[in-house]
This record gives sequence, C-alpha cells and structure tokens, in this order.
Amino acid sequence: MPSGEGTVTTVAIGTDSDLDTLGALSRAGGGVVLPFVPGQRLSEAAFGVLGATYGSSLSDVRVELPPGLSEVAPNQLDSIVAGGEELVVARMAGDSVSGSVVLRGKVGGKDFEQRYPLQLTARSERGNTFVPRLFAAAKIADLERETGAEARKQAVELSQRFDVASRFTSLLVLESPAMFKAFGLDNSRALPDWSGEEDVSAVSSKGDRDVADDEAPESEAELADSAGQGAFGLGSAGGHVPKSAANMPPMPAATSKPEAAPRASKPKPAPKMDPADPWGSRSPFEEKPVERWRPPPRRMIPMRRVFERTGTVVTDRLVPKAATPEKIAEADRDVQADGNRRASVKQLYTLLALSGNFDRARGVADQWSDKDPLDPEALTARADLLAEDGQRDRAVRLLGSVIDVRPDDVAGQKRLARLFRWSGRPEQGCRFSLAIAQIKNTDPKLLAEAVSCARQTGVSWMAERMLDSVDARTKTSAEALAKKADTDDKLSGDFRVEANWSGGNADLDLALLHPDGHRVSWLGAPTRSIITATDVTSTSREGLALRGAKAGEYVVEVVRASGSGPVSGTVTVSVAGTKKQIPFTLDGQRRTLGVVTIGFKSRLVPVRGWGWR
Repeated sequence: MPSGEGTVTTVAIGTDSDLDTLGALSRAGGGVVLPFVPGQRLSEAAFGVLGATYGSSLSDVRVELPPGLSEVAPNQLDSIVAGGEELVVARMAGDSVSGSVVLRGKVGGKDFEQRYPLQLTARSERGNTFVPRLFAAAKIADLERETGAEARKQAVELSQRFDVASRFTSLLVLESPAMFKAFGLDNSRALPDWSGEEDVSAVSSKGDRDVADDEAPESEAELADSAGQGAFGLGSAGGHVPKSAANMPPMPAATSKPEAAPRASKPKPAPKMDPADPWGSRSPFEEKPVERWRPPPRRMIPMRRVFERTGTVVTDRLVPKAATPEKIAEADRDVQADGNRRASVKQLYTLLALSGNFDRARGVADQWSDKDPLDPEALTARADLLAEDGQRDRAVRLLGSVIDVRPDDVAGQKRLARLFRWSGRPEQGCRFSLAIAQIKNTDPKLLAEAVSCARQTGVSWMAERMLDSVDARTKTSAEALAKKADTDDKLSGDFRVEANWSGGNADLDLALLHPDGHRVSWLGAPTRSIITATDVTSTSREGLALRGAKAGEYVVEVVRASGSGPVSGTVTVSVAGTKKQIPFTLDGQRRTLGVVTIGFKSRLVPVRGWGWR
C-alpha cells in the first residue's frame, strides 16, 4: 500500500484467526489488527474499525530508547490505535538507565512526538522473574519473521535458554529425554518459576508534552481513555492523540461538512442491566450506545499448544489416498508432455508404487534409469522393485551400486552394514563400516562403530591401526564409544510391525511403502526414520520398526523371499498407542494387508513456570 494513499486494517474473527498473516497484512498497509471476539457487539467492532481507519491511529511508529538499552524488540512497531498500547522490550547493559524514551509517528497525517523521562534501576524481586521470558518471546517473534539458518538458530537458542516455545521448538515438548540427547539438545530449566502471586516492581512515566486547554482531559478517567497523555511503564508506551489530528472525517455517504469531535465528557455510571435484555437493544447508530454488562476480570492462565502423535490402522482400504487414479493420470500426462523432466518421472513412479501397480512402476523405473544410469534414487527404485519380487540378493547387489556412485554416502554405507549384520553376515557388513570410517576419519562415532565390529569379527589389528591413525582426542572418544557399543539389535520406535506364520517353510519379509514412495524393510530405505528389524531370515517370524516415522499413510505388506505353498499367519501393527492384529494367508508372491495413518493432534496445556502445579 503506497504511503499516504490508504491503510489496510484487519479484523481477527475467532480463535482460529491467523494473527501472523493478519499482522503482516496490516503492518505492510500501515494499519492495525483489531479483535472481534465472542460476546462483543457488532457495533463495537464496527466503531473500532472506523476509529482505526479514519486517522486516529499512530502510524510510522518509532521509539528511541536512552543509552544503556539494546536488543530492542520488536524491531518494527505496528500502528497503534487510539487507546491501544505496544509492548517494547530491551536489555540493560548496566545496573541503571537514565534518559528519555522518545515516541514518534504520525496521527492523521501530521507528525507526532512525545517524550517520557525514564529512570530505571535493576532489581531482583521474585515478582519480576517473568521479564526475561517476556524479552525472549518478543525477540523470538522478530526472528520468526526472518528467513535463514542464523535467525532460526538464534530463535532456538533463546527458546531453550528462556523456556519459551517457538515455531522451531514447539514439538520438543513431545520428546523423551532420550530424544533430547539424540538431537544434542539441552532440556534443563535455568530460570526460576514465576507464580504471578508475588508483587511486581515497576516504574511509570507521563509524557512531557504540554496539552492545550481545549484538548486537555477533564478527569483521570478521560486520561486513561485517551491515546496518550497516557503513560510509559514496564514495556509499554502510548502517546496523546490531539483532537485536531484525530477528528474523524464524515462517512462517505454524508453530505454535511465535517464537524469537530465533541469534547469527551466524564464517564457516567453504567446503566442497570435488564434481565430480559442483558446486552441492550439500542441501535448501534445511536449517539451514545448503552454500556453492556461485563463479567469481572478473571485470572488468565498462559497456555501453550503441544502436538501428540496419533495412529490408525485400516484393512478395508489398501491404497493411500495420495495415489488416486486421477493423480496417477495427471502424473502420466506430465511424463508424456516432458519425459526428460526427472521430477515428473519420479512422481509417477512414486504414485504407481504406492498404488501397488509394480508392473507399470518397473517400466517407469527403467525409463528413469535409462535417462541417468548413475542416479542413486533410480538405482534405489530398481532395488525396491527387485525386493518386491523376492529377489533380495539382486536387490542388495544393486544397492551396492549406490555406494559405487556415492562412496562418501554415510547413510548408504550404514544401510549395507546393518542389513548384512541382520542377515547373519557381520564380517561382510563390517567392511562397509571400516570403509566409511576411513573416509570420515575425524568422526569418533563412525570410528567407534568400525572398531567395535572389527574386534568382534576377528580383525582387531585393523581396529588398532585405524585408532593409531587419528589424533589423540578422536582416539579417546572413539575408544569410549566403542566400549558402550550395543550390537544387540532389537525393535525401537512406536511404529512396529511383527509377524508370525507357519506353512510352506517360507521366509517372508515385512515391508512398508513409505509416503514418499520408498520401500521400507530390513534392507533399509532412504528415510530419516530409524529402522530396526529382528529375525530377518527366520521361517516363522519377523519384526520391523520405525522410530520417528514421518506423518502420512504407510502401506503394510508381506513378501515371499523363499519357500513355496500356502502360508498362514498374523501381523500385529502397533502405532502411537493403537494396536491391531491382521490375519493373512499368502498363496502367491506378495500381499497387501492394510494402510497405517500417522498424524498429529494438538491440545493446550498450561505453560510451565506460570504458577501451574
């Protein structure tokens, strides 16, 4: 909105309003955000909008703080409607600050300035322990408007240090202490609790600007209702709005000349409430609307929103909602229009794999690989299709080609090391651990894994040689980690699939089709989730689990790797507290059993440290 040509005022209706979006719109348009809450009369909201749009707001707001105050937040102030307030926080460099707070802006297109003498002394009263969190919340709000890794890093640091949730840390409330350790995050609480019961120590200051006689409020009540003879207090500021600048122009439909705003009279006692008409029935366009009854103030409890994982298992639907025939047809048209576009080919393959149409998916994967034979994702897709046919050895050999293309791929090397260990070939798996540890020879964790497996597979001389080739600090860390290495593989995570079966002397593999189109099994998958598996070569049982599974729909299936004849059994699916048993009979090569949906639901809980017990 070009300056001087108008303003954009937004109205937040209901608790589901996106205040960030509304605030950005009004901030760019030089307007304000106004609330419209349940119980508020429509006329009151309308008058508020008119008051904000007809020149009675302080726009282009700028605040200058005296020396000794830094890291001011917010760094850009929104327009302040008449009678409104703005919270400004800053850090003190010493034990005291003396000077003036200068508030500048425009009211009705005219320059406005107000000065507030300020004398602050640092104190340690327990009632003021909320102030650091107040500063952190305002600073985080500024950082969340910025883009870039540095702003995100600073927001996370402030969130952890001051126990204030942010967009980047709101999910941390769901994690266990083990997850905090896994991600290298500190979950300790450094700040004292604040109950809100203790007295708060504060200072206030009135503006030093003289008010003309015809503009001076006649009472303290008028002073409180005005925009500013106002006061400057702990984190708040206001400015007097002269009537000459704030007079509201006539409504667009009016034909008479604008008149000066009438002098505000002393507030009259609220009229008695009529039980039959508690909210009043007078027209909103009357000059003096009746004051409605308001409930006494209540103590508000600050809340925060937490997210909890949810899981459902269905067997009457075997195809994810994302792989509808319409979406597959659309992806097919994109490939026909431009077969050289990698993203289109990959999308079509993903949808075909999720829908279970592996015959067509195989042709698309071959087309993908023909275009770029060294594409690691194309090689992985072909390996997944081989595993779907029960050709595990060929699938593993093709996964080895991914390492040939990207020898420094830590996740790919670990995948092969893990699958060989699970299949009873730890010596072959250890070769991949040794290789990646030599490439990444400064990583003590990778070195510890290589040392541990080398000692267990009878090549301890290799472990000692690798330890001697690194610096003393890395060697010490690696040796300590190697002693704690746990090779007792067991299922880990809240998403588990466990199968028991009999008949046909068959070796069955459990598999999950990931929302991104990957095939997740004990052979691994290119996913950030942690995969664990047990009894992968057994002819009677197998287990597969995911820790940190991505939200979305997963297809559960069983695939015959060896044996023949009918097989009967039961698959038990456990996800986010939900458990379901699925009986099955397998006569052919593979069978789809159901769809698992993982999602999140939110709820409000009291903020820790605000007197909540």
